[in-house]
Amino acid sequence: MTRDFLSVVLLSGTIGLTWAVPAENTFAAAPAPENKADFYVAPDGKDSNPGNAAAPFATIAKARDAVREKVAAGLTNNVLVLIRGGLLVGL
Repeated sequence: MTRDFLSVVLLSGTIGLTWAVPAENTFAAAPAPENKADFYVAPDGKDSNPGNAAAPFATIAKARDAVREKVAAGLTNNVLVLIRGGLLVGL
């Protein structure tokens, strides 16, 4: 079984979506990123979780809020939010 993913890069309030699509007209799961994400979102997550790989957030809004907290605390580098495949409710 393959795992589809969509990564969201949040840069000081600007959201950029990136995903991998093969050159052919077939769609295959993109390989997992080599670098570790700062926050994770998954359909089986909970917004009360810390947002890590083992305990992801349930909504993109919660990940956005977590990034905003980091920015308010003085974050100046990029933040990677990995969104696991599946149906996300309450975006």
